[in-house]
Amino acid sequence: GVYQYQPGFPEVTFSTAGLIDEDTDSTKINVSVEVLYRSLIFKNEDSLFEASLLLEVQLFDQVNRADIINSFQFPLTINLESQEKINDGSRYIFNRFFDAPPGDYLVNVLVTDMSTNKQTVRSSTAYIPNPLDEISHITNIRVYSKNQSDVNSFEPATSYDLSESADSIKFTFQVTN
Repeated sequence: GVYQYQPGFPEVTFSTAGLIDEDTDSTKINVSVEVLYRSLIFKNEDSLFEASLLLEVQLFDQVNRADIINSFQFPLTINLESQEKINDGSRYIFNRFFDAPPGDYLVNVLVTDMSTNKQTVRSSTAYIPNPLDEISHITNIRVYSKNQSDVNSFEPATSYDLSESADSIKFTFQVTN
């Protein structure tokens, strides 16, 4: 999805996907969030650059959006050793899996820079298929990228605007039944 960048607010992109854990057959929502360092306020503390933010994930029933199913808060502190990382387009990546029953969800991600109390809110939908259904389902597509310097790990991509440093791109989805 396209988002509107607001100067002075945290720059946030995120993606969601419903899935079934292959080992336990439990249903989950994967939430991947990227926050650009240069959109946060860093304080210089003892030769470390430190930024504090609060990341909140809210899960709503897509049918009845007034009913919040669950809410999770993650107070985060980012420490960087040089200002170069802040200015070069580097980002903080948050990737978590949340247990949720099968269904359609609205997922809100709220990122607050604790230095300014400015907050960015993003919304997306996720569908978790019921593994007990008699019909086939396809989950959301998840996109991952890997850069040339890190040959072993793919990171979630929260946007289809990928960096030229991406050496490989991987798309994953699940087909049930």
